[in-house]
Amino acid sequence: MKAGYKTTEFWMTAVTSLLALLVTVGWVTQADAQTLQQALAAMVVALGAVITNGVVVWHYINSRTDVKLADVLGGQYVDPANVTLEVVDDAHSQ
Repeated sequence: MKAGYKTTEFWMTAVTSLLALLVTVGWVTQADAQTLQQALAAMVVALGAVITNGVVVWHYINSRTDVKLADVLGGQYVDPANVTLEVVDDAHSQ
């Protein structure tokens, strides 16, 4: 089960509660609060999608790195953290 702060419902409730507080103290009008709530709700959903997409891309890149390292190193799996590459400068070596 996810931690509460990692859910969309938590952030939607937090945004709604904050807007209610701002209306109560008079910093935001009721009409502005409704507009802000709609905009912030859309932002929370979009941010969740961006973060999810970033995680997927990160895992994809890591898996492709593992496959390519295994290919270069003769088919055996090697942890990328333990690989040292040597830089060879052919233009200056004679």
